[in-house]
Amino acid sequence: MLCLALACGLGLLIASMGCSTPESTTSRNTTGGSDPLAGVPRDFQLDVQVLVGAKVEDRDRLERRQVHMVLLPDGALHAATGDEVIPGSRPGLARILYRDQVADLWALLKQGSFIGSGEPVIGPVRQPGAKEIVYIVEYTKDNTRRRIVERQLSKDARENATTMLVRSLGAMAWLRDRPIKDSTVMPIRYDFGPDPWARYRTVDEGG
Repeated sequence: MLCLALACGLGLLIASMGCSTPESTTSRNTTGGSDPLAGVPRDFQLDVQVLVGAKVEDRDRLERRQVHMVLLPDGALHAATGDEVIPGSRPGLARILYRDQVADLWALLKQGSFIGSGEPVIGPVRQPGAKEIVYIVEYTKDNTRRRIVERQLSKDARENATTMLVRSLGAMAWLRDRPIKDSTVMPIRYDFGPDPWARYRTVDEGG
């Protein structure tokens, strides 16, 4: 009977441990320590787009060009600009960010008052007018995805927290203000005359 009582008690202890509250998704490191991601949500994801109207001029800065950048929870940063941006598709992989870089981006979002702002992501964003620039910032935090949309006329465009975010994330993805000029050099093909082995490939039907 004593053994049976001990076994039942051990079973109840294990069951109570198994029903403990799971770790919160808000922090990646509940003990703090030196982990730079201690205050960053585990599911943190960032999607930044710049949509540019057909008549927008002076596209010599990244925030005035067609841009799409996506940061995934594992630190993978995808990015594309110009004609490489394909609507509805994720850009190609640019690089994997360091842990402290992800933490810096999270801090930049908080500093710019992005976190807690915006609306739930529902439907597509209206395309820009001919002389309009549209900035779209979507972020995921604690299983919630929100979207912030900012529209500016090209002539009234100014530097603010959104353009700073575009430039900061673009710098991490090694994007440039101006596209790199095509420096492809076509190979020079020399004509060495007729094929010297052609006569050996000819079949002499008369012989």
